[in-house]
Amino acid sequence: MTETTTRAVAYARYSSDNQRDASIDAQLREIKEYASKNNITIIQEYVDKALSGTTDKRPEFLKMIDDSMNKEFDVVLVHKLDRFSRKRYDSAIYKKKLSDHNVKVVSVLEPMLDGSPESILLESVVEGYADFYSANLKREVEKGMKENALNAMHNGGCPPLGYGVDPTTKKYFIIEDEAKIVRMIFDLYLNNYGYSEMINSLNTLGCKTKKGKNFGKNSIHGILKNEKYTGIYIFNRAASKGSNGKRNHHKSKDECEIIRIYDGMPAIIDKITFQKAQAMLERNKHRSGSYLAKNNYLLSGLVFCGICGHAMSGSTATGGRNKTSYSYYVCNQKANKKSCSNKNIRKEYLEDYVIHKIIKNMLSYKGINDLAIKMNQFQNEVDNSTALEIKALTKNLNKNISKKNNLVDIIAEGAKISSLLEKLKFLEEECATIERNLNILKEKNTEATIDKDILEDAINIFRNSYSKFSPQDLKSMMKNFVERIDVYDDKVTVVLKFL
Repeated sequence: MTETTTRAVAYARYSSDNQRDASIDAQLREIKEYASKNNITIIQEYVDKALSGTTDKRPEFLKMIDDSMNKEFDVVLVHKLDRFSRKRYDSAIYKKKLSDHNVKVVSVLEPMLDGSPESILLESVVEGYADFYSANLKREVEKGMKENALNAMHNGGCPPLGYGVDPTTKKYFIIEDEAKIVRMIFDLYLNNYGYSEMINSLNTLGCKTKKGKNFGKNSIHGILKNEKYTGIYIFNRAASKGSNGKRNHHKSKDECEIIRIYDGMPAIIDKITFQKAQAMLERNKHRSGSYLAKNNYLLSGLVFCGICGHAMSGSTATGGRNKTSYSYYVCNQKANKKSCSNKNIRKEYLEDYVIHKIIKNMLSYKGINDLAIKMNQFQNEVDNSTALEIKALTKNLNKNISKKNNLVDIIAEGAKISSLLEKLKFLEEECATIERNLNILKEKNTEATIDKDILEDAINIFRNSYSKFSPQDLKSMMKNFVERIDVYDDKVTVVLKFL
């Protein structure tokens, strides 16, 4: 009588990129030896590489569970039970699913788990230990990462655009070529550029993300929201993974759990600029429709409903016997939720009104004089702010130079303690970073004044030729001159910059 052969599949995995394929080979070799000795035929192998056993989001593992429904195998062979799962809950759930299809799990290095009452108890101990090992390892790793964070050290992953990480100190330093891109993004955004325009500008200049890809809306938004650019080191901000094993990076933990080290890393963006960008992001949250309009709406992102306060976006409708196309600015609240009573306003009327408002108030002879005064005042404010920043950085630099010189004297007297040498290296790098930032600020701090005659000549040329401008040039003009437009059912108010 021929002995019945048991049909089985082999499952192997390793959880770290530090392990090699040899780890998988060793597991499969043990499994095949066990199968050979016990008259078991392996019909398929399932392998997950660099995936943790604490999650069930393993492609090959889930495929194996699904394939068990076909009832083509009777046993799942694993090297050890912790290869199947390191979480008792997941282990029980998936063993139950396999059992429903008459499939059992066998550990080739733990043969004592044979289904007897004693082995059931032993199996729970083995799985409990695997669960404990995983939780304890997680706790120790988090402890080490927290210690690094308190010292403002890099904790793994890709650093933000504009920063590199010193391999010795694990501290952040500025990569100036990348930092210029970050500053450009903030400048474009604060000059009312939409995401599409920013993307086009960045891609035209050949700018790339940290991963070498073209910029998109999400990558730009992530940079604009990143507090690290102001010099704040942040750790443990993103909420923990949910029950599905995924992390929502848009959701933050409670403030008491987040580690923030002010001046823990070199700043690329000053705090005033960052705060202005956050205010604009908050204001623009409901403006997404304005960036998607296909028509040339010159006032996109500048028009608001005077009744409900929501942004107004461009919209096109057809009407009349000849199905003529008309373009309007429509309140988003009215368009999306039908809960605003404000009337639509014709695109041509509103845009012509705003253009003539600019010419009358800013491009008249009196307006030119007022504009020159306001622009000079604005330049002075910028210069004063920059001067204060230069003063603070210079003070910090002098303090670090003094510390560095003291350390040099101590080392020169014969002290060779490695911690002193590391501290000296850190101070030298910090001084170099401060000096780079000082040079950038000094370049910006030109203290230039606006010449009224030159401004008048430029505006006269513009006033006489603006009608020949392309829609894109006119749109840029609006963003340079207009702060905000509010449309009511009986009036329009225009707030111009520098007035």
